[in-house]
Amino acid sequence: MRKILLLLFVYLMTTNSLFSTDLKVGNILSPLAANSLSAALDIIYEIQNINILVADQYTGLVTIKNNKTNTSVFSYLGEYANLAPNSTRTVSVPTKWTPSEIGTFTVSITISFADDIDLSNNTKSIVIDVVSIECITGYEWNEGIGFIIKNNTLFPDEISLNGKMKPGDIIGVSCKVEDLDELIAHCRCEDKINSKIMSDFPDDVEYDWVLTGEGSIVQPTVGTKNSIFYKIPECPKGGSGNENTITVVLSVTIRNKPTGLKPDKPINGAVTSSPPTARTIFSGNRRSRLGSDSHENNSCNSKIKSG
Repeated sequence: MRKILLLLFVYLMTTNSLFSTDLKVGNILSPLAANSLSAALDIIYEIQNINILVADQYTGLVTIKNNKTNTSVFSYLGEYANLAPNSTRTVSVPTKWTPSEIGTFTVSITISFADDIDLSNNTKSIVIDVVSIECITGYEWNEGIGFIIKNNTLFPDEISLNGKMKPGDIIGVSCKVEDLDELIAHCRCEDKINSKIMSDFPDDVEYDWVLTGEGSIVQPTVGTKNSIFYKIPECPKGGSGNENTITVVLSVTIRNKPTGLKPDKPINGAVTSSPPTARTIFSGNRRSRLGSDSHENNSCNSKIKSG
């Protein structure tokens, strides 16, 4: 039991600190990639708390820069409080921006939070166009290049295990997938219709885990659910006092949420093992292949040997 708790604690510390919070800028929902001259534009964006503590006091700064003159044309600083763990706040800036000339502009959002553990995701920028009113005829979403596998983790790995585990031990499995959808604007200018990819926007992704074989899995009830724990059975079937092998498959289906932008075709994966090398989760982009995870055990009190 002591060993199981130690593994669980170390895995949590490698993914989400127990004493930290991480805010990030989510989607910039407005202004859009193409906007009409002299129109009063709403500024709407998301602030996400992707860690495990409440964010008490933080600010959001919006700036808009004219890319031709490299000058600021809009700025607004908002103060906010009490963003719950694994939740998103949609911020609507009370002051609208009315562009006075056509051209390209950079909209930047910066979140400031004193206890933030990762400042790399606190700023996000998009480039937008301001065009004459008669130009824009419509928008549509395109699925883009599909799901992108950013990283995957298995803890402990085979080197840490030294080839052995006990019944009841826990293994952490985590993967991170990103989906960028394209916003396309259709314009009619001087009797010509042109289509342009204005920008990429992250679409929401969800993970559906399934265990085939002995043992059990533990999943979070909130958040993206991209990480789970697999628990080796306390009394594996067939244990006879000598080391024996059990095989399990941890499968995951990754898809867009129904409320997302443009749904991509789901991808499937499973955890694979190729002893004595370390295990991996996913390879490739759209389609990935996961496999089996083998251990050896003798009885309820025995050790399990990997490979």
